[in-house]
Amino acid sequence: MLTKKEGTMKKKQDFIKNIYLKVAKKDDSQDYLVGIRITRNEEIEKLTVIFPIGYNIENENTSEGIEYKEKYNKDIKSLIECLSMKLINDEENKNIKFSFVSAIQLIQDFQKIGLYKENIVEENKDNSGKIDWKKTINSSNNKLLWKNSNMLQEIYFKKINYNYQGKIQQIQKYCLGFISMVIGPFYNFNYPKFQKPASDSEMIKIIEKEILKTNVDNKIAFLTHLKNFITESNCIDVNSNSRQVIEFGTKKFYNVWERIVDKKFGGIKDLRKYNPKAIYLNKKLQIIQDTKHRINPSRPDTIIDYKNNDEIIILDAKYYKIGNLPGEYDINKQLRYAEYCAKQKFNKNKNIVYNIFILPNHINLEEPYFIESFATNENYYDVFKSKDEILDGRKIVAVCYVDTKKLILMPNSYWKNELDNMLEEIDETYKLNN
Repeated sequence: MLTKKEGTMKKKQDFIKNIYLKVAKKDDSQDYLVGIRITRNEEIEKLTVIFPIGYNIENENTSEGIEYKEKYNKDIKSLIECLSMKLINDEENKNIKFSFVSAIQLIQDFQKIGLYKENIVEENKDNSGKIDWKKTINSSNNKLLWKNSNMLQEIYFKKINYNYQGKIQQIQKYCLGFISMVIGPFYNFNYPKFQKPASDSEMIKIIEKEILKTNVDNKIAFLTHLKNFITESNCIDVNSNSRQVIEFGTKKFYNVWERIVDKKFGGIKDLRKYNPKAIYLNKKLQIIQDTKHRINPSRPDTIIDYKNNDEIIILDAKYYKIGNLPGEYDINKQLRYAEYCAKQKFNKNKNIVYNIFILPNHINLEEPYFIESFATNENYYDVFKSKDEILDGRKIVAVCYVDTKKLILMPNSYWKNELDNMLEEIDETYKLNN
């Protein structure tokens, strides 16, 4: 049996030796995996951490990427935190599920309470243990005697022993070995591989049965974390030597990119007010309510109330290959969003609207962003030249590259301050041309 210390400090060769870090390049598809890939065959295991487009680590010196060093743990943990975000409408490939949140919780549980001990209650009448008053009083013989003479004939005792090799502990050992293989090096956690004790569904049934028998809070919390990890992950046989590629993360990082941008810049939570809903009408010009004619509403990625709600900022997060820019559809969509959002929020046209595309990049300078260009509809361009209207997001969209690493690592307060700088730069551009 491994103690907490033995599980964490066991020989370092239990880690996958060949660990590399790689960054999605500008020539990679936007569907490129971001996360962790493990390549296994009979001779070697290799783990590769893949960062999103624009993330700055170092110049890769081999085709496999750069070799892992402990100094990169902060970067890797921040990436894992991003991948742990609950995604909206993100239907992932079933082969790349790994619950990073539950995995970290199980590491913390193990460090606090060690391996799970299952309670075994032994009942007896030989004065061994504590009196089991419930069973003693409910005994049929005692009920009869108590009624006639207020005496107890049979006294039952119960003694609690611990099973250190129970089914729950086998499941825990398996999960800890699996977790150690995937993210152990980055959390200084090492646990040996353990054979998968049962199928996923069987393991969940065993855990649920144990939860019903338990009334200790920290045990229930641990069992819940264990169940969540199995439910939300594709559990594999970590001892298998068969050749395979195991991927954990997302091939739809554009969903994560949207969430990161919204979180860092402080978007409002309820966007329903700003959803421009399209509808179908019948020949009497009444709304058709059936499923066939129902349209899923489009929505802006991020809305920010600015300057005491006197101004509004609309952000559209685009996880594109570096050098690719939003097309005509996206530009016109953003301009329509700006017009609609302004009408929903303001009564007068004098209120300012900012409209910005946010794209990933690797920026070598200390600046965390740069404004690459501006986009508009050709029909609005004549308005700019005539100077008839205030130049704002109803008629023009700024295209802004942000440094991917800084966006992920720096706190929300940092980016809210940079947003002020970004808007000042946009204002200067508008003033020069008005």
